[in-house]
Amino acid sequence: MCQAVQVRTSLITGSASSPVGPVYTFAGPNIASLASTYLHVTDLLSTGGIRTGVQVSWASEINGPAPAFWGFGLSFTNPSCVDVRVFDGVTFKVSGDLGTCGLQFSVVPGENNPVTSPVGSCPAGAMCVPPLSGLIGTGTTVVRFYEIAGAGPMSDPTALNAVQWLLSSPDVGGCQANITISDVAFFLDDNAVTPPCPPSPSPCDKGAICVFPNPGPGGCMQRYRCVDGAFMPVPCAQ
Repeated sequence: MCQAVQVRTSLITGSASSPVGPVYTFAGPNIASLASTYLHVTDLLSTGGIRTGVQVSWASEINGPAPAFWGFGLSFTNPSCVDVRVFDGVTFKVSGDLGTCGLQFSVVPGENNPVTSPVGSCPAGAMCVPPLSGLIGTGTTVVRFYEIAGAGPMSDPTALNAVQWLLSSPDVGGCQANITISDVAFFLDDNAVTPPCPPSPSPCDKGAICVFPNPGPGGCMQRYRCVDGAFMPVPCAQ
């Protein structure tokens, strides 16, 4: 079962403090109908073993009904269940060539992760499918949690297990893509000026963002978001 654990950094790639673990891949249920398909995923690591991104090459020739899809993702291991209540979504950069392939993004909370996973709570097996964003192009993308189709407020935002992407071939002609996903991070919608927090233990308004006076030294102004009546720190990028 998942326990509510905050991450130490907002960065998903590019930090030794990131919760990200192994890269994984998955295939659509009609993958057996493909005459020729390959998905090549390269885990991009910098000096010191810090993950900087994922490079993906995909090509397909469909010998059956379209669409067909492959997917890949970044699992969380430290912690395996990330508390995202202080964040509003995920941002990342897509570079390279998508061709005519479609690209979508999703987060994987425990409620959409099969119980066969040590941290999953969905009993529906193959029907445990996390909701998807709309189609994404190249460049920097910001996906807010509430913008992911069918998501609405996550019933358990303390139990995010992974972030993942899905490549789809829209028609029987197939498609080819060669892309790199990098600069993946949680983000917080923020105003240009963040007001000071009321003195503790004053009550806080749900969702309010603030800073306590006299922040500690360093390059990050420590911010807080009101969650369940208490101020929770927003992890800085490290």
